Amino acid sequence: MPTITQKNDAYLARTKKSLDVEKKYYKTKNEHKKEKEQQENSKNEERIARESSILYRTNTYSEFWIFNMGDRARKIVLSFHENKEMKDPLHVNVFDKSSRAMIKMKVSDILPNLKTDYESYHVNKFGQIRFHKDLYLASHIVLFLARYMDELQNSSDC
Repeated sequence: MPTITQKNDAYLARTKKSLDVEKKYYKTKNEHKKEKEQQENSKNEERIARESSILYRTNTYSEFWIFNMGDRARKIVLSFHENKEMKDPLHVNVFDKSSRAMIKMKVSDILPNLKTDYESYHVNKFGQIRFHKDLYLASHIVLFLARYMDELQNSSDC
């Protein structure tokens, strides 16, 4: 028959083993939680990097386009305002959300969709403005065109 000390030792061994298992469970649970948090943080960092990259490219493109094509665009807006037909095939890159691709559109096709109330436009986190259904254009370009259209309307009202 086992002695009382042997029973106590067996009991202590079982208790120690049980505590070790429980400790290991909580340790792995915490490690899993930390790994999950690290994955979420890395996803957030990737998302932020992607968004800032798109914003940078949008701003760079719009500055380039306005600097190089701004005069031609003004002529097209002027002819649109005077209801004249303009044969200038000036294109601008537009993001089509439905196809998730950049497409080229004629400025003359964009102008009928623009509002002269340029303060009502909402700029998204990518620096773009939705001007028609699923079509987005760089905010600087939209505001450039809309302000010039507004200028023309205000000058013709006087």
